[in-house]
Amino acid sequence: MEETSQEHPSFPLIRLMAALFGLVLSCAFLSAAHAAQAASMYVNPPSGEIEINDPITLEVLLSSPDQAVNAVNGTIRFPTELLEVSGVSVNGSVISLWLQQPEYSNENGTIRFEGVVLNPGYQGPGARLFTVTLRGKGNGNADVAFSSGAILANDGMGTNVITGLSKGTYTVNAPSVAPPVPEATTPVETPGAPGGPQVASPSHPSPTAWYPGRVATFTWNVPPETTAVAYLLDRRPNSTPASAADGTPSSFVSGVLTDGAWYFHVRTKNQYGWGGISHFRVQVDGTSPSSFTATALPSVSANDPLARFKLSAYDATSGISHYEIFVEGREFDRWVDPGTHQYRSPPLPPGSHTLTIRAVDLAGNSLEREAQATVTALPAPSIHSYTALIRSDEPLIVRGGAFPNARVNVWVQRGESGVMDTAQDQADVRGLYTIVYDRDLEKGDDYRIWVTAVDELGAQTLPSEEKPLRVVAASVEEIGNMAVRLLVTMVVLLSLLFTAGWLLAFIWRKLLWLSSLLVTESRVSHAHVERTAEILRRDETLAELKKDIKENEEELEMEVQRIERDKERGEVRRPKVVRLVQTAVQKRKAKKKPPTA
Repeated sequence: MEETSQEHPSFPLIRLMAALFGLVLSCAFLSAAHAAQAASMYVNPPSGEIEINDPITLEVLLSSPDQAVNAVNGTIRFPTELLEVSGVSVNGSVISLWLQQPEYSNENGTIRFEGVVLNPGYQGPGARLFTVTLRGKGNGNADVAFSSGAILANDGMGTNVITGLSKGTYTVNAPSVAPPVPEATTPVETPGAPGGPQVASPSHPSPTAWYPGRVATFTWNVPPETTAVAYLLDRRPNSTPASAADGTPSSFVSGVLTDGAWYFHVRTKNQYGWGGISHFRVQVDGTSPSSFTATALPSVSANDPLARFKLSAYDATSGISHYEIFVEGREFDRWVDPGTHQYRSPPLPPGSHTLTIRAVDLAGNSLEREAQATVTALPAPSIHSYTALIRSDEPLIVRGGAFPNARVNVWVQRGESGVMDTAQDQADVRGLYTIVYDRDLEKGDDYRIWVTAVDELGAQTLPSEEKPLRVVAASVEEIGNMAVRLLVTMVVLLSLLFTAGWLLAFIWRKLLWLSSLLVTESRVSHAHVERTAEILRRDETLAELKKDIKENEEELEMEVQRIERDKERGEVRRPKVVRLVQTAVQKRKAKKKPPTA
């Protein structure tokens, strides 16, 4: 009987489950690897609804939960027909150094910024870069979005680890009750009559802004042909001034006005009749907000360095513009409520603080409330070791412990009133740190050092125990070693200079000697040639000369051959033939000399 192999019915299902499990694990691994590098910028709140001329404040935030980053830059765009920027604030920003503070252009609809977070950078779920306040300008849905951006890791290579740029969408609605036109002109009905005059208010120049002043001044132009002027100030936007004023005035100062919108109407008359009417609105709010409450909200942790309040203020006339926060009398922050009524301050130092919170309306009137905020300090870091005695030219090295990933500062101060200086580094995952303070210190035995630390939320520790530090001048031995090194260097340099000078002098003397030798040889050769030419120019016949020369024929032939070889080589030297010729000439002279008696 033939055997057959049969698979268990549940095996395919097991295989399928195993494959799915492997796929899930792979996706989880890739997601974790991607998240480890995640960093993003976004605006908060991500959405909202305002009316035309109403403000909205947005926070531009940085998030990098898995990796420290140290530099950001970006460009934010907004529709100019719907929104306009009224202000930017960097209070409470995580940025340590702005390369370009947030700069906006309502013409181009852009906000550009670039900044650096000093070492060890920032790592956390969300930190403020800056806040921007916008006002509604037109009716519609407006996107406030990043058009570009970069987030650089604090890894020594400036790796761009950005993974997301989130936008915000905001609805701008027309006011529930449409305000009357702030400036308008009723058309001229009589042919030839003047048009509406141009009206301005030096005291309340913008017809859409609110002013606390209760006395308004108006001015207008009066054409030369004007025969009468009529004006009126009331609460109605399109009134017609009926009664003519005395003369032809060109300005008017009101009495004390109550809060609200007022309208000034003016027209002029010429020989053809009354002309067009100009209308100008002024808005008066001389009253502070009617109510304001500041309620403390619970902290998110025992060491939360941020003050949190619920702020609620009401102004019946112009409305609330923003809030100003003062700490111990010093201006600390400026905040525009985005509609949440929940204020979160920048980090506060440890201790109890008195906050003065001021609600400011659109006319600049304000109402204040005081609140208390207490920040509990984190435990003080410790100093395990340091160089208690250093020379003025060597660094101070401090080692110790804090909490994991803390930003640790070592502080150095001379005496009780000297200038404090600091160096910073980041603790590792065990909380251990090593800080090198490498600035030169003057000699003295009254220095003291201590250490503080800050966590990722900005919470500060108490200062560590102070340690004494003594700075001495560089030792005599070190000074001697420096002098010896300097002397050796000078001797080597002088030796090199002397050797170079001697070589130059030797070469120069050789060149002079060769030049003199060449000149002498040239002169001798020239003289020999002249003497030979003189001999050849004598009147003796060539036959007689050959006869005399034949006596030394062999030697002369050898000398002629040598001369020819020298000639072929281009060499000129004193030929031996000269001596031979001279001998022959002397013999010839001896032959001609008459015998003595």
